[in-house]
Amino acid sequence: MMTLANIIRDSAYCLTQFSDEQIQNIEKNIIVRNAKDKETYEAVRILKI
Repeated sequence: MMTLANIIRDSAYCLTQFSDEQIQNIEKNIIVRNAKDKETYEAVRILKI
């Protein structure tokens, strides 16, 4: 399962910017899409944080 930590690993964001509840909500909305033998990850919707 893809986690928020995996997604923001190489960005300016860090997990401390999110509450545990926000992290859980975001992770519930992560979907995996395969494109040309490469996995890409997107959030299904934008959540108000």
